Amino acid sequence: MDYRSSNFQKLRKTPPRRPHFLARFVLVSSVVAAAYVALFWYNYLYATPVELYHRVWQAARDNYFDKTTLKNWDRFEHRYDKLIKTNDDAIVYANKMLSTFADPFSALHSPTEMQQFAESQAERFVGLGVSLATVTLGTASTKYLAVVEVMPGSPARKAGIKPGDTIISIDGKESADMTVSELKSIAAERENQSTDVIVQRGKRKVRVTLVPAVVERTNVELMPSQPNVAVIAVRDFLKKNTADRVMKVLERTAHRQAIVLDMRDNPGGSVDECLRLASAFLDEGQLVTLNIRTPGAAHHREIYSLKPDGIEISVMDDDGKIERTRKQQRLRPIAARRPLIVLINGGSASATEMFSAALQDNQRARIVGTRSYGKGIAQAGLAMPNGTTLNLTCVHYYTPGGRFIGMGQGGSEIERERKNEGIKPDVAIRNNTGETAEPADAQRQRALELLADCR
Repeated sequence: MDYRSSNFQKLRKTPPRRPHFLARFVLVSSVVAAAYVALFWYNYLYATPVELYHRVWQAARDNYFDKTTLKNWDRFEHRYDKLIKTNDDAIVYANKMLSTFADPFSALHSPTEMQQFAESQAERFVGLGVSLATVTLGTASTKYLAVVEVMPGSPARKAGIKPGDTIISIDGKESADMTVSELKSIAAERENQSTDVIVQRGKRKVRVTLVPAVVERTNVELMPSQPNVAVIAVRDFLKKNTADRVMKVLERTAHRQAIVLDMRDNPGGSVDECLRLASAFLDEGQLVTLNIRTPGAAHHREIYSLKPDGIEISVMDDDGKIERTRKQQRLRPIAARRPLIVLINGGSASATEMFSAALQDNQRARIVGTRSYGKGIAQAGLAMPNGTTLNLTCVHYYTPGGRFIGMGQGGSEIERERKNEGIKPDVAIRNNTGETAEPADAQRQRALELLADCR
């Protein structure tokens, strides 16, 4: 045979064809894989109401911190199946099941509730631009809202409202026993409209007219103060860049000789953010110990220690054996040498207490104010089907000195003190609550007095 024939040459130049079955196999496999992934995410994100309830039951069984409360958990698995027809039913009965924990922080939240929470944390909102506290005027038992702080550039600041003013009425509505939420709703409804507000200022009533408008709020703010003291308000640890925001303020005020961190009414937030912030004020030291429920198993501990090159986390099993270690970035200890006071009160909770205790136990700061809320537990936010979110307590934490500061039940300051819950201040002082002619921020004033040598 002549291998140089024209027919052979044509055959050599023609690319070999892949068998049809291989192409079909690849195509079919890709389609099946894509369908499987789509089905997985569909089943993960969407479920019938009964399936949603069962997912919550299983997640609680596998993740809730206190396993002793789960001893008879099987009794709830199908208890409400016949009563659940809608997503709302599933949420109601899931929360009825979770209520047996006697833990107000473990609950299933609807998409609407999660949206409302996100909106409440927005940095832009319509309102007066004030921080408020509940006070009692004179000897009466009626509660009113007193202005603690007036935000710079806010409608309240422009109208001349001052810290210490007590709101008697707004838009003609008496504010006796009015909640903060109710006042905010009235202000939002009056956007861009002249609104009369009557305040008690000392012994006299003063009428001011303001226009509720969009207010820009930040969770970190440098407050007016004495030239040599930086007073920094940290309102929450909910945003991932909170520590970086404080760091920028510390850099801007590096020339000031002392610092007051105002963390009153700070509800907490991210553990990582509060510990990163602590690293700006400490060179080294233990920060916190977390006791964490291992999903589907027992517990493990994570000890957070501050080192020169980062935050070291030692992960230990239930027997105290170190299984592994890891590192997280720390901040530069830009404020490790400056005198420091942290202001707290009964509204300071969770990550705020973790931060305060880390500085207190390491003898780095003096704590001034009233006993904090007492929430030594933390929750995981677990995504559930149909847009719901399950908040579930899965962590207890202990201060560097080994203190567990409470289950977050709150109560009066006397009750918290009796149960030894919350962070006890080094300098205990209450703010005036309307008994005097003009309420003043006695806690902040005391902090500045303690830093008098730094003026």
